[in-house]
Amino acid sequence: MDLNQSIIKGRLGSNPEIIVKENSQVAFFSVATSERYKDKDGNYQEIVDWVDTKAFGNQVNHIKNLKKGDSVLIVGKIKAESWEKNGVKEYGQYLIAKRIDSGSKTKEVEA
Repeated sequence: MDLNQSIIKGRLGSNPEIIVKENSQVAFFSVATSERYKDKDGNYQEIVDWVDTKAFGNQVNHIKNLKKGDSVLIVGKIKAESWEKNGVKEYGQYLIAKRIDSGSKTKEVEA
C-alpha cells in the first residue's frame, strides 16, 4: 500500500495569500523549516527549507488569521502540478494542508 502523508513544523514565510473563486477559497503560503548542525570545525550551521503550501475550504478560515513568522504544524499530502506561463509549461509541488495547528486549537477538515 502506498502512503502520501507529510508532517512539517515551521514558521510562515509571509502572510497567506487568499484567493476566492466561485464560492470557494484557497490560501497559498510558504513554511520555513530549519535544521541546525555542527560543521567539521565545530561551528553551528543552519539549513532552511521552504515548503510551498495550499489550504482549501475551512482550513483557509484558520490560516488567514495567521501572519508571517507564526509557528504552524501542517499535516497534508504532496501534490505535483503543472501550469503554463508565457507559453512555457512549468512544474511544481505543493503540500496540500489537511490539518493546520498554530499552537491554538487544531482545525481539521476532509480534503
